[in-house]
Amino acid sequence: MEDSKLEAGVLGSILSDSEALDRCLNYGAKPEWFTGKNQRLFKSLSGMHLADEAVDLLTVGDKLNGVGCGLDYLTDLVDQVETSAFVVSYLEGVERDYKRRKIKEVAQKALRSDDDPEKVASELSEALTSIISTEIEKTTADCMDDNILVMDNACDGVVAGLPLPWERFSNHTGGIMRGSVCPVVGRDGKGKSGTVAQILDYWAGRDIPCLAFSFEDVARRTLLRMGGCREWYSAMTAETGRALFNDRWEKITQHEREELRRKMLKYKAFIDEKPFWIIDTPMTVEEVCYQIKHHHRVHGIQGVTIDGFKDIVHSVGESETAREKHIAKALFKVAKECNIALLVVSHVHDVPDDMPLSKRNLMGSKVQTQGARQVVIFQDAGVEGVDGETTFQLSMTKSNYGGGGSVLLRRDDSVFHYTEMT
Repeated sequence: MEDSKLEAGVLGSILSDSEALDRCLNYGAKPEWFTGKNQRLFKSLSGMHLADEAVDLLTVGDKLNGVGCGLDYLTDLVDQVETSAFVVSYLEGVERDYKRRKIKEVAQKALRSDDDPEKVASELSEALTSIISTEIEKTTADCMDDNILVMDNACDGVVAGLPLPWERFSNHTGGIMRGSVCPVVGRDGKGKSGTVAQILDYWAGRDIPCLAFSFEDVARRTLLRMGGCREWYSAMTAETGRALFNDRWEKITQHEREELRRKMLKYKAFIDEKPFWIIDTPMTVEEVCYQIKHHHRVHGIQGVTIDGFKDIVHSVGESETAREKHIAKALFKVAKECNIALLVVSHVHDVPDDMPLSKRNLMGSKVQTQGARQVVIFQDAGVEGVDGETTFQLSMTKSNYGGGGSVLLRRDDSVFHYTEMT
């Protein structure tokens, strides 16, 4: 059906059936989806409906003369529609054509621009994302229903946010909250990525739809760590063909090789059936946000991890601080818009190796933690019971949602799995 016929189908349905307009408004129809005088007509019809005025062919003809839609035009619209039953189908076509027009507009604007290609690509990506994104407005009643659900879940032992593999820590902190960014901060190369891999595997095991950005490493190695956590095999053995025996790395036997293959194939079958997606292609923050919105819209993702913040490609900003502010702001915005829990691995700098990390000395992470409502610190030194080799601590040093607190973790280096210590 042509653009004009699709618009006529929607408007004719509305004029012949007052309930058709309710279906359009519930779908989220907007005047800008229509063209020319049809746009003015839909805006007027919506306004009359919201003012509790009758919307039909007999009552609106005289009133709409002012927008160039006389009775003859309205009658012609009604005559083109046999039934209003397909109004939503017509509306889907109108929305699709609107998005095509907008895409052409932003593409033409990009082609005419004399700005740097990086800036043009950034603006183009953001514009395209805004075109295809759909925002759903919640009523106050919806929000209070959500609060009651959170309360009921809390009383039944279900955390408000996305749960963590370590039960006591998860229950005390409430998990990782949706609609916000939670930096996981620690020194470089100490094991933060391993904890995130274990969290991803845990979410997958609970069928929580999630998206992982593996920027610090290739996707296969993140999956290798995830599989090691569940099937209890060594990622290092899988990559080297050697296993640690009596403090020496020795070549594995054929039997051990077949057993390792069996475990890896078992995890392959497991993760292939789960709502899990992973990306390791270098991206700007605009591209990251586009992927998050796309996966949220198409797959309903609830959790996102980014490993790591420093590897997001810079697109805006003259200084490092300005670039990081731009990235952080974009991530905060997309987390709230999509109502997802967003874990971001960040590195801290210029803190002595034997000193514990705290809110006071997180300045090494610059703006990455500023504005975050939750911050998790991965401690590898300076805390009782932590040796930085096999024992570590996770601490929720900032939480606007519930309890903070910490948990001691013991790491099994053969499989890179963290267990909550009693």
